Amino acid sequence: RHASPTPRRALVMKSSPETDAKAAALFALLPFAALTVVVTVATVGKTSRLLTGLTYFVLPNSEAEKARARLAKATAARRKDKRRKPTALESIAKSDENDAIASLRLTKADLLLRPFWKHFDHLVFFTILVTVNWLAAEARAQYLVRTTNNSGTVIVLENPLLPLMCLFGTGSAARALVLMELDKGTPAVEKTISGVVAVLGFLVSFLILSLVPSNVLDFEIDRTSVEFAPAVIGFIKRKAGKALGRVPGLMDIEVQTLDVSAKGSLVVSKLQIALGLSVFAGILCGALFPPAVRASRSYLAVTAPPRWSSKIVRASFPNRIIAHVAFASPSLACAAFFSPELREVSCARPVLLLAVGLFTLLSVPTLVQGHLNGALITWYELKNGELARGDGANTRPAARSKADVTIHVVAKVAVQAASPACLLVCLACLLGSKRVDGFDDDSLTGMIPAVCWRTVAGYLGWWSCGVWGLFITAGVVLGRTGVPGFTQ
Repeated sequence: RHASPTPRRALVMKSSPETDAKAAALFALLPFAALTVVVTVATVGKTSRLLTGLTYFVLPNSEAEKARARLAKATAARRKDKRRKPTALESIAKSDENDAIASLRLTKADLLLRPFWKHFDHLVFFTILVTVNWLAAEARAQYLVRTTNNSGTVIVLENPLLPLMCLFGTGSAARALVLMELDKGTPAVEKTISGVVAVLGFLVSFLILSLVPSNVLDFEIDRTSVEFAPAVIGFIKRKAGKALGRVPGLMDIEVQTLDVSAKGSLVVSKLQIALGLSVFAGILCGALFPPAVRASRSYLAVTAPPRWSSKIVRASFPNRIIAHVAFASPSLACAAFFSPELREVSCARPVLLLAVGLFTLLSVPTLVQGHLNGALITWYELKNGELARGDGANTRPAARSKADVTIHVVAKVAVQAASPACLLVCLACLLGSKRVDGFDDDSLTGMIPAVCWRTVAGYLGWWSCGVWGLFITAGVVLGRTGVPGFTQ
């Protein structure tokens, strides 16, 4: 006869709080990982669209250059370009062909062949990637808070990838700024001035952190000094304990080598934190000074050009508005950090820094165009100004040299204009992602409490925003008064 079937034993998996937390972290990671892939595919290789189509100027010398200039002119006429730039340019360059200047459009091939282009590509990519991820994380968190009931389910509201992205983006921006100054093409005088400014920035930063009371400007340094070392040592103890627990025979061994008898020895003094932050602040200060001087010259070239060139090189009204906001907002955002009401709103500081960074990024094409316009302004001033008036034998080599250098360093100028934007955006999003206390042991940035990240990102973001606003404002003022070095 048939034997009765043996009942199968059901396999029941009992979930633990640790398992639930890991599952929640995994489910929180998946949508942001997919979003990162989509943004990467949509951005990589397409950042050149910010600069393609900008106008640069050349003095044709060889027959090939003259032919290219004639082709560009014929193409513009065939497309019925109704803008006033070609017509106005022809009106001031209607001399003989041997002493003429031609306008061409930047193409993707022109940009990819320039030095430092890959740095610009990385900076724009990180700026867009970090911004999209932070906005998506904020939208997801708001949605979950409103729709999830209090059922006890473990929910991760943060974007686990975002802090690491912000660190990479901040490092890329700082590295690009320093490399631009260490480039062999950078004049020795500029390097010396940058070094002096870096030392002065270190001293000023240290004085601010040491003397300004926390009720005036607060970056939670007092909490960081108390919580940093215990959290790091506790993290190491937990990880070491888990590792020993997985080894047979070592289940009951305690990690005693990490025990600290005196609790006060775990406190990192405020002086040590001030020194560490001031080192980074000094480096950023010195690296931001030359780009700020160049940006102020470009800003004046497109917003207040010489009278004879206003119809040619002056930026359009929307671009001028973006440039004005990009130059005025850093100082305003820096001053807003002193507001007591602003401290009560947790997202206010990140939003301010993010807005400044995005407007700075939007102004990059306008500033690069202002740099390119310098070749035309130099050519006209040499040809019709007080120096070598009408002497083509003397003016043409100097004007051609200026035009060649201008187009050669166009990618370097773009990197110096985009680096502050990437730096501010990444620090803003890092500050925003860590504005809630707590940390995750399984995260690569979780060994450090959120308050420590807020101190670092908040202060360096405020400092970068402040010195950038100070430098570009001073550059514009000095440029308007005609101080050498701050004019085209």
